Formats: sequence, structure tokens, C-alpha cells
Amino acid sequence: MGVVPVNPVNALLSTAFVLCWSSGFIGAKLGAGSAPAVTVLMWRFLPLAVILIAVAAVVGRASWRGLTARDVARQAVIGVLSQSGYLLTVYYAIQLGVSSGTTALIDGVQPLVAGALAGPLLHPDQPTAVVNSPSPPGWWHAAGERYARQWPAGRPVS
Repeated sequence: MGVVPVNPVNALLSTAFVLCWSSGFIGAKLGAGSAPAVTVLMWRFLPLAVILIAVAAVVGRASWRGLTARDVARQAVIGVLSQSGYLLTVYYAIQLGVSSGTTALIDGVQPLVAGALAGPLLHPDQPTAVVNSPSPPGWWHAAGERYARQWPAGRPVS
């Protein structure tokens, strides 16, 4: 077993991600004293949205092969729900006086809770032919199977 070489771009992007993500709680605490939670959240993501639009314009439509308007709409709904149902509640809690450390702790535990509840609530071992409530709707399983066939190694096939 040898040492795996580190790609400098991946290391830089990983560091940038950690700094941006962890600074969100500090930014929420600093911003909560002077602006409403919605305003702080908007100014946190507005520059990123501008960058994303610029990258999308440069990359072009060819790299989005197979992406339909329905896929984009589904991702937009997920984005709105994650902003309003998750981040806005965290920022609002900080605005109400909950410490940023407490919100960060609760935020850090959420993936563990989701992992613990995934089996009992989503029935991942149940085949799609027998999907019934309270499992996710049939399109959820069908989309997962379609993407699994399309990207067998977990990434797009070139």
C-alpha cells in the first residue's frame, strides 16, 4: 500500500468548501444582529448563484446531456425546500438567540438521524414492483434505477 497522491485542485476545493460551510454559522451569528434571517441567507447565496450562472453559461448545454426540464424543476424544488426548510430555520433560530454552536451541533447530527431513519421509512430493500405507502412514490425508485443503469460506477459514463 503506497501513499495516494493528492490532487491539488481537489485539496483546494475541499478546503474552500469546509471554510465556506463552516463560516455559515459564524456569518449567521454576525448577521443576525443587523438584518433578518432571510436577508442574511440571501446575501450568503446570491454571489454563489451568480458564479453558478456564469459557469453554466461557459460550460454550455452539451455537458448537460440527458437533463430534462423536469429534472431541473425537481432540483429547483429540492433547492427551495433546503433553503426554506433547513437553512432558513437555522438562521432564524440564531436570530432568535440560539447559539451558533448549538445550531451547528444539531446540524451536524442531522445526517446521522437521516441515516438511522432511512431504513425504517424508505424501505430500501423493497423492489419497485411492490412499492406501497409509506414508501416514496414510484418515480423516486424509477429515477434511482434509471440513474444506476446510466452511471454504473456512480459517475457519468464518458
